[in-house]
Amino acid sequence: MYRVILHGAQIALEDNLAFVRKQANGFVVRCSEEEAQGIVVGDSAIYHLYGKPSLDGAETVYVEEFSGQSRLAAIAADLNEVLIAAREGLVSIPTPGDAWSAELRYIAGDTATVDGISYTALRYSKGKNPPDSPNHWEVTQAPSHPAWDSIEDGTVIMEGEIVTCDGATWQCTSQHIKSIVYKPKAGSSKWQQI
Repeated sequence: MYRVILHGAQIALEDNLAFVRKQANGFVVRCSEEEAQGIVVGDSAIYHLYGKPSLDGAETVYVEEFSGQSRLAAIAADLNEVLIAAREGLVSIPTPGDAWSAELRYIAGDTATVDGISYTALRYSKGKNPPDSPNHWEVTQAPSHPAWDSIEDGTVIMEGEIVTCDGATWQCTSQHIKSIVYKPKAGSSKWQQI
């Protein structure tokens, strides 16, 4: 891509340059870069190209080549800074790792947890529940809970501890000693499926 600059200000972005020269009969025609006196900007504006032979009546422009992808990345970074600054002045900022809230506004890189699973925001979102919004959130860290069968009998299981058993995840609702009697299952007085 090319940035066209007139009097120090960008006046256009062009994917390709259309070079022109003035013929002896006064008509301006397209030509190669080597023969050029100027360029066409947009559909019809003709400018003299700095460093080329003069083109009567045309203002002089400079042309800079640049990568469109890097320009878009720079614009995205600038926009992100604006969003951060605006958010700091207008809304509560999420605390990294806190429970997700439908009322908060998250931007790329923010983290939140849902049911013990950590998520990282991929883009701006408000009210987009992480487990239901894979285009806005990605799992950062899935919890690692011990399997029921890997815990020795006689171990004290504290209230709030989480285990996996028979393909499900369970949270202890009442402290107890691990034994086959208290194996996590539906209707248990010691466990709740989460």
